[in-house]
Amino acid sequence: MRGHAVALLLLACVSQAGDGEWERLGEREGIVIERRSVGPSSIRELRLTARSPVPPVALMATIWRHDEYARFLPHLKRLDVLRDEGDAKLIYEQIRVPLVKDRDLTVRVTRSFSPDTGRTRSRAWPSRTRAHPRAATTCAYERA
Repeated sequence: MRGHAVALLLLACVSQAGDGEWERLGEREGIVIERRSVGPSSIRELRLTARSPVPPVALMATIWRHDEYARFLPHLKRLDVLRDEGDAKLIYEQIRVPLVKDRDLTVRVTRSFSPDTGRTRSRAWPSRTRAHPRAATTCAYERA
C-alpha cells in the first residue's frame, strides 16, 4: 500500500480544465483520490487523503527518503537525486512500464510545513530541466 501511495503522489493527471473544485475519483486501499483543475492549465492537481495511526512526521520522513524508493516501488527501475536543497529536490527516474516502452522523467519535489495548521505538504511536478546526462545516450526510454 505504501508503494502505491508514494507512486500516486508523483503522478499528474491531464484533462480539460474545470471549475477548480475537488473531484473524487475513488478510493483504493483506504486512500481517497481526488483531482482539480489549476487555472487555465490542462494539467490537474492530484490530492490523496489517508488515515493512519502513524504520526504525520514519520509518514513524511518516509516519503522524503527518495533514495529508498527502489526498495518498495515495484516499477521504479532507477532513481537519482540530482540536486538536494533540503526542502527541494531534483530527481531523475526511470520507470518500467509493462507492455510499452519504459519511461524516464526529471521531477522537482518540494516539502513544506505549516506551524499554524501542523500540516506537512509535499508537491511534485515534471521539471523542464534536461534529464539525467546518461539518459541522452540511449533511446530505450520514452520521455514522460
